[in-house]
Amino acid sequence: MPTGRLPASYALWLGGLLASLTGNAVFAFALGWAATAHGGGVAGLASAPLRRDRTGLVAVAG
Repeated sequence: MPTGRLPASYALWLGGLLASLTGNAVFAFALGWAATAHGGGVAGLASAPLRRDRTGLVAVAG
C-alpha cells in the first residue's frame, strides 16, 4: 500500500467539500431551529424540502 502525502489539489478539494457539507448541515439545523419558534407545522414545512431531495436520491440511487 503506497504511503505519502495527498496531492495538493485533492486536499484542496477535500477541504472545500468538508466546508460545503458543514455549511449545509448548519443551515439545515438553523432553519429548523428558527421554524420551531412558529410551531411544529411550520417547522415541518420548512424542513420538508431539505429532506425531500435526499429521500428522492435514495429511492433512485439505492
